[in-house]
Amino acid sequence: MSGPLYTIGYFSRSTLRGTKEQHREQLKDILNASRRNNKEQGITGALWFSQGCFAQVLEGPQEFVEAAMEKIVCDPRHTAITILYIQQTNARSFPNWSMAYASENHPALPPANGIDSINHLNEIETNESGETFLEVLRTQLRKG
Repeated sequence: MSGPLYTIGYFSRSTLRGTKEQHREQLKDILNASRRNNKEQGITGALWFSQGCFAQVLEGPQEFVEAAMEKIVCDPRHTAITILYIQQTNARSFPNWSMAYASENHPALPPANGIDSINHLNEIETNESGETFLEVLRTQLRKG
């Protein structure tokens, strides 16, 4: 798995139904599958779930990152998917995480300022390379 690394950041609305406990179980299933698949394909990243929205960063070999993103696009648990950025990168932001996770209810992580109250896509502030989005995730994961 040599070659350039790529990173994709996206935002989507969740179509998960049910109670908060059912959401937790569904998210647990998503994370278990993601961690297993990502590890096999050399993908690392982080997932944020809050108030019915997903925000995620995937990083790794281009073909595997794009394949993972294609699965997400076809996943009925997501709607209104917006890719915030895709770019080549020199280093991973989440090298030790096949899929780190944070949410407003995560016991080890306090709510993030800004991203936990997203109600609309236009409320995400990013620069051209998506650094603000990445920085929010990095900050939250460091606190955990």
